[in-house]
Amino acid sequence: MEVATSALVVCHRCVRWVRLCREKKQVTSMNMNFAGLHDLWPFTPCRNWLSTLIVVPLAMLVVGISLSTPVLGQLISQTSAARVGLKRAWFTQVDLDPSQHRIANWLLHDNLLFAVTTAGTIHALEITTGKTAWSAQVGQPEYPTLGPVVNRQSVAVINGTKLMLLDRANGRLKWIRETGAASSSGPALSEDRAFIALINGRMEAFSLKDPKRPAWYHQSFGHAYHRPVTTTKSICWTTDRGALYVGRLKPLSILFRLETGGEIVAPPTAMAPYLLIGSANGNLYCVHDQNGEVRWRYSSGDSITHAPVVVGDQVFITSDAPALHVLNAVTGQLQWTTAGVTQFVALGKTHVYGADRYGRLIVLETKTGGMVGRLSRSRSQQFSGKLISSSGGAPWSVRKPALINDQNDRIFLVNNVGLIQCLHEIGASEPVIYKQPAGEIEGDAASSADEAEDVTRKSREQDSPTPTEVGQPNDASETDRDQDTITPPESAPADDSPFGEDDSNPFS
Repeated sequence: MEVATSALVVCHRCVRWVRLCREKKQVTSMNMNFAGLHDLWPFTPCRNWLSTLIVVPLAMLVVGISLSTPVLGQLISQTSAARVGLKRAWFTQVDLDPSQHRIANWLLHDNLLFAVTTAGTIHALEITTGKTAWSAQVGQPEYPTLGPVVNRQSVAVINGTKLMLLDRANGRLKWIRETGAASSSGPALSEDRAFIALINGRMEAFSLKDPKRPAWYHQSFGHAYHRPVTTTKSICWTTDRGALYVGRLKPLSILFRLETGGEIVAPPTAMAPYLLIGSANGNLYCVHDQNGEVRWRYSSGDSITHAPVVVGDQVFITSDAPALHVLNAVTGQLQWTTAGVTQFVALGKTHVYGADRYGRLIVLETKTGGMVGRLSRSRSQQFSGKLISSSGGAPWSVRKPALINDQNDRIFLVNNVGLIQCLHEIGASEPVIYKQPAGEIEGDAASSADEAEDVTRKSREQDSPTPTEVGQPNDASETDRDQDTITPPESAPADDSPFGEDDSNPFS
């Protein structure tokens, strides 16, 4: 009886002791007091030599199994990572009080990883080391914080009904603007404007350099539940009525509206000069962002509920089957598909990484999609929901602990209390950069002609006051307009369509 009692006590203490050991290894930056480790040493109940001989080996076995179990919600050991050809480059802990707050959103942008907490703080971390570059208070904890979104100079977040713009280099607040209504998603940034899709379907745009300037707006048909997306030349957003709106950035005006024929449940993805739009009817459309021409269409057979991911010359989409589909970005032809993968995570030099519905990291062959291996985790450590987009802003309740990385080959595992782990393939010490972040000006796109046009427009805007009259959105042919067009919220949505009045619209 004494031996059995001792075994139960030791097993219970072993569990608590292992948990504290893990916390001590992981939360190194929180300066916690781990004096309880000594008090919980599991072998004190062994009062005689017989109990010691039986209980201690059993307890050590429990401890060894617990410490060696790889879990995505906990620290991945180098041994577990090496089994699937990976190495843990670094890990860190975001400074927050886990008893009161959680991570609300993550965003990867170029060389920084941004984390927004429910306490209304934002942290910028270096992706090469995990060190904190800066942190700032951006809002009130009692209000939801949406975003962030980043361009080369600024970081934008929404706290309640306030749009806040910060300096990307140091986190200093630049200005605050009140929005016209509540937003259900994060904002979008171009080089000179911030865009907010309000839940009532209204799109608002604010000048980054002149926050006192009246906001541009356009009332769309339906409710906007997903963040808008900017490309080098356009702004686009979707509504719950299956409508895609595309506008020109310079001068700011509506170009066209297209109907997809099915509900759009994910934001578009920019693939300049095209947009990728997934629909609940299972179709993925590749549309030119200036004239609405459909370059190609792919049918997955199931609803597409995640934004497509473009890496290099490949497009990664997931359907509700679940399955991962890999397409040629130029032609839209299917290269391969793998069942059981719920989301794309990253593309390495030799493998594709995804995740399944249980949050396990899946390793696939790059050319065929064949299964290579997986990192598992215990059921007690599982997270619920979908994966996090590197450019998005959905509530934490619909997420799992991995970033979708379309910018480089690093794998970022995160959880809702701020633990971040960076993994990469063995031998790939230097990151492979696939593209600049969304919304950045790439190569020839930032031509001297565009710079001259911007300077001329700014000069004219200073000489001419912003018009107070409310007009209709610009037609696609009005390229010589210098002022932004303002559409009254009570007016009908823009019906400008490149397909005319016949039935040639492929979305119909």
